[in-house]
This record gives sequence, C-alpha cells and structure tokens, in this order.
Amino acid sequence: MTIHYLIRFLLVTLLTAAAFVLADTAQRSVLAPIDLGVDNPYLPAGLRVLAVVVFGASGACGLVLGALLIVPDVFPGSSPAVMLLTALFNGVVPLVSLALTRRLFGIGERFEEFSYRALLILLALQSALSPLVHQLWFRFTGIAPASVYNFTAMVVGDIVGSMLMLLAIALAWELWKFARR
Repeated sequence: MTIHYLIRFLLVTLLTAAAFVLADTAQRSVLAPIDLGVDNPYLPAGLRVLAVVVFGASGACGLVLGALLIVPDVFPGSSPAVMLLTALFNGVVPLVSLALTRRLFGIGERFEEFSYRALLILLALQSALSPLVHQLWFRFTGIAPASVYNFTAMVVGDIVGSMLMLLAIALAWELWKFARR
C-alpha cells in the first residue's frame, strides 16, 4: 500500500462522510416540518448507492463515519456499542448489495460496466436490505419501533429518496455538460 493510496482512501472517506452528514442534515431540515418519520423519502439512501459504486470500500467507510456523527442525534441515549453497530450497517449493507449485484450481473470493478438495469437492481436491493437490517436491529435493541409497516415505509422511502438523488445528480451532470458547450 502506497502513501498515495492511503491519502486517497482517507480523503474519499472524509468527503463521503461529509456528504452523508450534509445530505442527512438537509433531509431533516427540509422534511422536519412534515415529520412523517420513516414515511419520508430518504435522500441519503441514494448517496449510499453512489458512494459504494464509485468509491467502493473507502466510500463505505465514509458512510460509516458519517453515520457515527449523526447516530447520537438520531438515537440519543444509546450505548456506544449500539451506535457503532447502527453506523456500521450504513456502510456494510450497501457494500453487500453491491457485491450481490456484481455477482448477479457478472460486473467487474469498473463503474462503466454498470448498466441502468444493474444500477436499478442495486438501488432496489440496497433499499430492501437496509430497512430489513435496521428493522431487525431496532427489534433486537429496542432503540426504535420495529414493524412491518415501518419496514415497508423505509423501503419505499429509500427507493424514492435514491431515485430523487440519482435524478438530481443526472440533471446536474446534463446541465454541466450543456454549460460546457
């Protein structure tokens, strides 16, 4: 491992963490007056998918670090071990979803190998696995209510939030390309 690789890994981890905290803060600021709980579209779910697809393990580490920064605010009074494991799910589940999608579609390490179909499957898989893991964790620890309704609402919220985030990024990309002409 070279120093260049280590610096890149740390930089990507820190930038991903900052992006996740920013996305979560924006999510709670914009949707706080509505306060639908798990029924809200969860915009940072799209960031989870992009972080692991584009940056792999360093993106996942950034997701964990970002979650470590917000978990105490979301679940105040939880033990440090519960907070750590809750944050770990934020990075591990997207990595597992990515590995499953790569295996299903025979995709290598290159981002260019992803088709729209594979990206949508990854998005759906991550949007189902993350709420499942979180609801099982909530049931086990009691830090939040766990139910089939909450699971379903979280799945829909993650899918809608991911789609909105990816749409915003695609629109920004197209606007950037248009402005360069």
